[in-house]
Amino acid sequence: MAVSRAFAVLAITCAATLGIIGYVHWDQKKQISRMQAGVLLDAERERHRREVLLKEQEAQQIDQAKQASSDQ
Repeated sequence: MAVSRAFAVLAITCAATLGIIGYVHWDQKKQISRMQAGVLLDAERERHRREVLLKEQEAQQIDQAKQASSDQ
């Protein structure tokens, strides 16, 4: 009876250990995916910000050209 109790404890311990290891690997993969998505999102935000700044600069240049031509 002592052997089967020891075997049961060993089996439960092994199962718990495998479960924890599996969860940690799954969580790490999930974190890596989130980090990669964050990098892509940051790159998209930066691209959008540059586009907005470029459009604002173009609008300012057009306004300055209009003012210069109306001043003459």
